Amino acid sequence: MKKIVTLISILIILIIITIAASYYFLAFYNRTHKNNDITAITSTADMAEVLSKMMDPGSYEDKVDKIVSELANSNDQDYLKYVDIKMDKPGFVYNQTTEAGDVDNENCNIVYRIKFKNITNENYHLNYKIFVPQELASTIIYAPVDIGPESNQPLIKPGQGITTVYSPVMKHTDKLDDNQKKLLDQYGSTLYCELKIDGKTFYLKITSS
Repeated sequence: MKKIVTLISILIILIIITIAASYYFLAFYNRTHKNNDITAITSTADMAEVLSKMMDPGSYEDKVDKIVSELANSNDQDYLKYVDIKMDKPGFVYNQTTEAGDVDNENCNIVYRIKFKNITNENYHLNYKIFVPQELASTIIYAPVDIGPESNQPLIKPGQGITTVYSPVMKHTDKLDDNQKKLLDQYGSTLYCELKIDGKTFYLKITSS
């Protein structure tokens, strides 16, 4: 009888621990994915690696490969008739990887600010998906390696625009080896984009001005 009571007690404890862990994970996930503006994720490289694995690498790699291929085989720049796109020079933030806002000596955030402006005389719906170059994904930039609304297509009026801030977690700039520094210098001011305007799809490379 005592063994049965003990087993039941252990089972109850395990259930409580499982529920608590699930609640913590959901709270963490919702907090770090709010509004696609990721600024606080983790303070350790291990957690950054976990978050990177949570992404869908196949989908990401396939998309980037498609964009690079389209850019290599086509000079289609029709999107320039519809939208003006500007990206500020990326910056780095060193105290946003923890909830407490402590300085993180292992990781930091690289901050991209991209502006889309309607330069036509008509309203249109705009959607986008933004990707970091594969040369930086996982090795330097941990997660998220892409952002963008899946279904939200805001109506953009003539002369109006939207600004998105994308700040993935990356390896601290002081921790980069010489090869990683070269990669960051070469690709850090570049993003790839799948842009949709009223359902028409464009593939482009965005560089900072």
